[in-house]
Amino acid sequence: MIRRSWPALMLVLAVMALAPATSLAARPTSITHALDFLHAKQCASGGFSASGDAADPSITPWVVMAIAAAQENQALWRSSGGKTPIATGGGTAGYLQSIDIDDVANGSQVQSNAPATYAKFILAYVAAGRSDLVSHAGSGSINLRTKLLSYQDLSDGHFSPLNPGKYAAVNTTTWAVLALKAIGENGTDFSDAVAWLRQQQGADGGFASQPGQPEDIDDTAAAIQALRAGGAGGGSQVVTDALAYLHARQRGDGGFPDYPSDGRSYAESTAWVAQALIAAGQDPQSWTKGSHTPLSFLRSLQVSSGAFQHRQGLLATPLLTSSEAAIALAEKKFPFEFTGSGYKPQFRPHVSSLLPKPGTVLRGTRYVQVRALYADNPGGTGIDTGKISVTVDTHSRRASAHITSRWLTLSLSGLANGTHTIIVRVPDRSGNVATVKRTLTVSVPTPASTSTPTPTPTVTPTTPGPTPSTGTTLFPTPTVSPNTSGSPLPGVSPTSGATGIPLSPSPGASPSAGGAGTSGHGGHGTRTGDILGASLAALLPLGALVAYAGWRRNLGLLSGAGRGRTLGAKGTPWMQFKTRLFTASHIASLPRR
Repeated sequence: MIRRSWPALMLVLAVMALAPATSLAARPTSITHALDFLHAKQCASGGFSASGDAADPSITPWVVMAIAAAQENQALWRSSGGKTPIATGGGTAGYLQSIDIDDVANGSQVQSNAPATYAKFILAYVAAGRSDLVSHAGSGSINLRTKLLSYQDLSDGHFSPLNPGKYAAVNTTTWAVLALKAIGENGTDFSDAVAWLRQQQGADGGFASQPGQPEDIDDTAAAIQALRAGGAGGGSQVVTDALAYLHARQRGDGGFPDYPSDGRSYAESTAWVAQALIAAGQDPQSWTKGSHTPLSFLRSLQVSSGAFQHRQGLLATPLLTSSEAAIALAEKKFPFEFTGSGYKPQFRPHVSSLLPKPGTVLRGTRYVQVRALYADNPGGTGIDTGKISVTVDTHSRRASAHITSRWLTLSLSGLANGTHTIIVRVPDRSGNVATVKRTLTVSVPTPASTSTPTPTPTVTPTTPGPTPSTGTTLFPTPTVSPNTSGSPLPGVSPTSGATGIPLSPSPGASPSAGGAGTSGHGGHGTRTGDILGASLAALLPLGALVAYAGWRRNLGLLSGAGRGRTLGAKGTPWMQFKTRLFTASHIASLPRR
């Protein structure tokens, strides 16, 4: 059994040998939130700006150092279609390599400190793992080491922006020592600067910005890091006294002021102290005030966007403050360098699905439902549901959408034929935005156009009662059996189309507005023509019989005429009857007096 398991054991050992000795530990959420905020402030140029306008060349080096402290590669940091903070691996210039660093260092700002600026650029390049660019930095390809050393006073080793002189000498020499250490300087220039700095410690253990000024927390914490970089031991008297000075100034909230006389704690000063403790080999969590520590105080200043306040209730310089806080929370001391093994930048929310699918074509309906699923990057600041937007053909439809922290739905109906564009924008609380675009086509056949049908007249049922007269009355059309003989019937005119004989109003009679049954004289009495018409209509069947009888009679007379018989002076009996009927009708139609 042992021999058979030996190959498997060798395989396991080989895999273990090839595997990394250590893996990246889970990064504190506060750092990830800070990076989310910083990334949201990156410009297309690769630099960073708090206002969203042109990048700030004095702040960008700080952000670069924060990125490296959080173990991320600046070459992977870029806004959509933009550049990186320094440069890509292929040599493409990023923001710092595209600006005139000399112009930045010697700017017109009142607090401009050229040697300190050169030192910060050196620290940024080294922290990002691009120490190879220190000798040809920026658009002018300047040598940052040479520029920095030009501000050193060789008589005693200190650095100052106004040599000869001691203006800001302690602060400037501190930055110079850190930068020279970062690029591996260990000659006389470096050792002289460290020795001079050590001599500037005050009686209470603190350091000031320049000789003769009151000591302060920031310069003391920075000096501890420089002295440690210069070779002073963590237990050396200079470091121990400086730490005692800081410890005595810690406030009840765990933080530190910038000057002992200030009664408030600040993020920047507390971050510097945390770095000093790390440089001295101490744990910042061991410096407690009640339940508070320097790092817990820093975390208490972080807001929902991931930015850090300058002090409680005041968001003053969020890019600088957040960068310094992130470096301290990552427990880094100056100088440090990105090792090349780090976290992959993840800062934008992720939209996992969006319906309708690409290329959707609606052929039988004008209705579609938009659905999106999304989430923030792991450890990020979270989805800002109040700023999620959904637009259809550039028109906002947010008010009609149902939005949660994980999904949204929107029903669209009545879409016109053609192509429609749907854009969903999902931001996190830092301002990083995931944008997804979808187009769909509506192609619903349009019904063929037809001629407008003639409307069917509405027939109103006749209600019983008298019908208003229109002044013209038509006799009902008698029903006539069809004649199949092809010859006109005797006594019937061959003209077709007549349906009755219209009766005109009697001469002198005026139309009555009083309704049927009224005469032209005030509506009293009944029209004679109407009575006659009604009577004749009733007699039509009888008249037909009489006509038939007359026709038979006429046939007989015609037959008699053929035999030589003649009619009387007054004609046939039928002709005599018609004559009498016309005379009676004419007399009846005369107006009554």
